[in-house]
Amino acid sequence: MEKNIIADHAKWPRLEDAIFKVSGECKKAIEKFGKEKVINSTLGTLIDDDGNIIAFDSVYDTLKNMDKKDIASYGAIEGDKDFLDLVIEKCFGKYKPNGFIKSVATAGGSGAVRHTFWTLSGRGDYVICPNWYWPAYATMCEEYDREFLTYEFLDENFEFNLEEFTKALDFSLEKKDRALCVFNSPANNPTGFSIEDSMWDKILKL
Repeated sequence: MEKNIIADHAKWPRLEDAIFKVSGECKKAIEKFGKEKVINSTLGTLIDDDGNIIAFDSVYDTLKNMDKKDIASYGAIEGDKDFLDLVIEKCFGKYKPNGFIKSVATAGGSGAVRHTFWTLSGRGDYVICPNWYWPAYATMCEEYDREFLTYEFLDENFEFNLEEFTKALDFSLEKKDRALCVFNSPANNPTGFSIEDSMWDKILKL
């Protein structure tokens, strides 16, 4: 009899990612019916008017001209200091706030989300997210033993549901002394919804 040596908590993924599944089906449909008859809007990637992924020459030309030994060698775990400082400069420009700011190197956008969940919440803390979300958020919370809590994203006027968000936040802080809120704005994945500036003011006053 075969025995699975993988611990239960390490068996991932448990569910197929619906977005990547639909994306794969779209690609097959494009091959079958042609680009002009199929629009693939499933993944959050930057594309041109012809539906091709945009890859900046400034990035890839730089990589091509770098010494292979520099690319292949180990980098500092915390990231290159000059690069990290430049990220902060380019991110804020002349609007840099007067406070503690530090940039962190991560393995892509998913790595940034995972790092945020791990760093800004503790075991059993609530991660609050609208009920329209990328399923990987819930998976990350389960891996890190965080409580994943959702609320009704939009109200009857298709605006950000401040009332339901407030209920979720109050519930979380009654149970724990810390909560992490995920807004995914502008361009919420998968709806594309963006929170207006006036609503941000209300959220920040909570």
